Amino acid sequence: MSDLGVVDSGCFARVRGGHCPDRPQCVVLDRAPGPRLLFGSELMSDIGMPAGLRSFGYDESDLDVLVEGTMKQTRQLAVVPRPVTRGALTDIFRESL
Repeated sequence: MSDLGVVDSGCFARVRGGHCPDRPQCVVLDRAPGPRLLFGSELMSDIGMPAGLRSFGYDESDLDVLVEGTMKQTRQLAVVPRPVTRGALTDIFRESL
């Protein structure tokens, strides 16, 4: 189990494996009235987190700027387990809008 820490003022989330055989990881959200299991985007939705880059004001016209900024992050990109290309980053950002 790894702690994610406080995700809002009234809850604490932990990532645990093995709770559901068909889903290897889930988030246990501990807050009143009691702990709940959340999967994927359910956690973000439950705590009111924005979903997608559009929620932060980005759109298709920002893709080149996002890719350029990412390509400058050489220290972080050095540990990515596969080659990072501009095309791959563009696809990732487009799917994240």
